[in-house]
Amino acid sequence: MSGSWGSRPRVTMTHVIVLALAAAVVLAACSGSGTMAATSPGAAAPGEAPNQDAMPAPAVAGTLAFARVTSADDEGYVMRTGDICLVRADGTGLTRLDAGAVDEAQPAWSPDGRQIAYTAYRLAGDHRSAVRVMDADGSGKRWLQSALASSWPAWSPDGTRIAFAQRARYAGGWAGALGLAVVNADGSGLRELTLTSDPRVGDRSAAWAPDGRIFFLRVRIGDVLWIDPAGSGPTRVTTGGGHTAFALSPDGKQLAVFDQEHDHLVLLPASGGGTAVVLVDDMSRYVPSLSVRMAWSPDSTAIAFAASSDKSQTSSPAGSALYIVNADGSGLSVVPNTGKVWDPAWRPE
Repeated sequence: MSGSWGSRPRVTMTHVIVLALAAAVVLAACSGSGTMAATSPGAAAPGEAPNQDAMPAPAVAGTLAFARVTSADDEGYVMRTGDICLVRADGTGLTRLDAGAVDEAQPAWSPDGRQIAYTAYRLAGDHRSAVRVMDADGSGKRWLQSALASSWPAWSPDGTRIAFAQRARYAGGWAGALGLAVVNADGSGLRELTLTSDPRVGDRSAAWAPDGRIFFLRVRIGDVLWIDPAGSGPTRVTTGGGHTAFALSPDGKQLAVFDQEHDHLVLLPASGGGTAVVLVDDMSRYVPSLSVRMAWSPDSTAIAFAASSDKSQTSSPAGSALYIVNADGSGLSVVPNTGKVWDPAWRPE
């Protein structure tokens, strides 16, 4: 009996220690969002890349355009030549629209979804880049003759005009800072909006609101502004700087903004002011180059993001996976089967 009684306290203490440890783990798991995020699909420790194979496929529907490396040299080394491709949000229907040697990036859908404006790089002569337009199946490619030395196209809501960033022209060629210009969809009627010879300014990434205003990024200050093509503006929307990319929701009410300084994808009211709502933290885990581009779904409920071809941020776009997150910050997912891409654009439905 004494042996039996003597063994019980030791077993009981072991049980107590195990239970205490288990309780501590449970309390830690329930005590903060950071710990909970570590248990979500594809999550990783801070500073580590997410496990994309463990992330769910997007639950939203639709078709996205993007640029992707689609060629290699004879030894198999990847060349940084991008072609515009299409894919459905579930990863099916991957289609390559062009197999040319010109480096293509920054696709932008026309409001009716029938055409794509995009930027073509590596051109002969001193133009460096120019905006082109093609049909949604890759046919009917044409230059916008007035949009030379230009990039970052965006369609007007009625599909009749295209805004873009253009360099000022000097006697020795194209130089100076990027400024906004607008041209008719047929290439006629060029009108400069913010073009300047000051190389510090750098206006680009136009986004046309339903009311006719054009939102854009002023690189020098790292903030979003808007201008009315009829003459008013520019008016500053965000403050504080550190913003290197943005996307305007189709309904014109919200801005998805990449806050590079804090490494966040945030949501802000397009009217200005308000408190930033963090949608995705530690963006450098998902897009290592820290050169990000976003695109809203047609119904303004979700945001796609991937790397950007922005040459000021990276010498060549290494690309990233194509991610989608709901506009409330939930449902972070990855589009399968795309490989590394950049410059996503959601097709209007």
